[in-house]
Amino acid sequence: MSQNEKKWQIAEKLAATFERFLTSDSVVQHNIKLPVLGKPNRRPRQCDVVITFGKAPTTTIAIVEVQKRKSKPRLTTFHGWIKKMREVGAQQLICVSEAGFPSSIVEEVKYSYGKTIALMTLKEFDHLTNPEIVTMLPYQIIMDKTFKFLEIKFTEFDPKPLGGILKINTEDAIFKVRDNDKKFSLNDIAQALLYSKSKIPQFAINELKNEINILEHEITENDFLSLIYDSQEYKVKNGHLKLELTT
Repeated sequence: MSQNEKKWQIAEKLAATFERFLTSDSVVQHNIKLPVLGKPNRRPRQCDVVITFGKAPTTTIAIVEVQKRKSKPRLTTFHGWIKKMREVGAQQLICVSEAGFPSSIVEEVKYSYGKTIALMTLKEFDHLTNPEIVTMLPYQIIMDKTFKFLEIKFTEFDPKPLGGILKINTEDAIFKVRDNDKKFSLNDIAQALLYSKSKIPQFAINELKNEINILEHEITENDFLSLIYDSQEYKVKNGHLKLELTT
């Protein structure tokens, strides 16, 4: 990146870089204004780059925010980007800074957000030759609430598992959604269920039943959920999840 390039020129280059690595059903745009969800009277939020994955009702959105300055972004700037991501209904955030990031932001991403948020410098983008940064995690949503499983029950698969009832660790990434090649854990699925209350279309999932702080969901074949077990794919046709919000 040239030192004389303006922010909008850099955003345009970033959009072109992402476009090289994404699938045909993804759309990359720069300098886009997105509406604030649930607040039609609010002024739309400007986003440097917007990446849209897939088609409705399973659309996933990532936004890219660029800081073209000699100084590292402040924590308040970073929190502003997170707020924007939530307001426009994006599931992913990629932060790009010319000067890198302070340890406060690096540690917050590491311990609170994981791969939902990526941090990159302009120099790294100059040498980007593989699509690792574009390996998104659709349906892994930033949560401001934690939860625990009260009940996990899978009662019908297609085909039926040879070993009968399958033992499932909630942290194991063994689930697929539709034909997405990425695998998710039961914790990821639960996060998507909780976040679906906001009406953001990121998962082919039914409406939740809300009883105080208890959330229940009946899994059917309409959820397009599959379990990968011993290299065999089992389509989940019937099941039940019961979650309790703990904070």
